[in-house]
Amino acid sequence: MSEVTGPTEYYILKQLVPDAQIWVASLGPDDPIYKYDTLEEAEAAVTELQPSYPDNKLKVSAANN
Repeated sequence: MSEVTGPTEYYILKQLVPDAQIWVASLGPDDPIYKYDTLEEAEAAVTELQPSYPDNKLKVSAANN
């Protein structure tokens, strides 16, 4: 098993199509990618951003660099 190294970043993912398990960082070229240094910041951002995406669920995903 390989060891993961480097800092973790947290992204807000958006559900591409309602009721589908397809999650993306950006819905299109004009949609921003939200990236945070801590899980707490990302979770708070989901709450703040959800009203801006009424047709899409949002979730936090961790990415190791």
